[in-house]
Amino acid sequence: AEPGVELDVHVRWQGEVALDCDGPVGIQVRSISSRPFRGQAMVRAAMFCDGETRKTIAVTVNTRLHVEVLVAKRHIRRHEVLGEEMVEMAMRDITAVKAGYFTSFDGFDGNRTKRPVGLGAVLSADHVEPVPVIFRGDEVELVAASSGIWVSARGVATQDGSIGSRIRVR
Repeated sequence: AEPGVELDVHVRWQGEVALDCDGPVGIQVRSISSRPFRGQAMVRAAMFCDGETRKTIAVTVNTRLHVEVLVAKRHIRRHEVLGEEMVEMAMRDITAVKAGYFTSFDGFDGNRTKRPVGLGAVLSADHVEPVPVIFRGDEVELVAASSGIWVSARGVATQDGSIGSRIRVR
């Protein structure tokens, strides 16, 4: 595992494996699938005796990934601008978090919540979006430039937009 990552691995095996071996025994475990080693997965366990493979079995394992991530210190409402006082670092199970998660405050400011976030919830990329600087109904100036020619027109934003985003204008 990477530094700061804790793995909790539960092996679902109820039998016994007997090896006829007088020398040192070794076990090599590798994933059967190419999927990330998270949640429930099948692995192949090869047992060695004196460097020679004696037995290979397939085993189901359940791997939980625990990482220190940003979590909500309190309930955060939808479209609330995020600040460091609203969150804290805590060790959490992120096995099921699919949209990425924040492991530091870097790049966190300047965002707001897309939807409500409960107390103690892991903040994922699905929870945050850039704060809009243009709002629906704002007057905007459209500028197009090419080879020294500038063309501009006035319009009205038909949707909110943040820096770097594209929006519709009427």
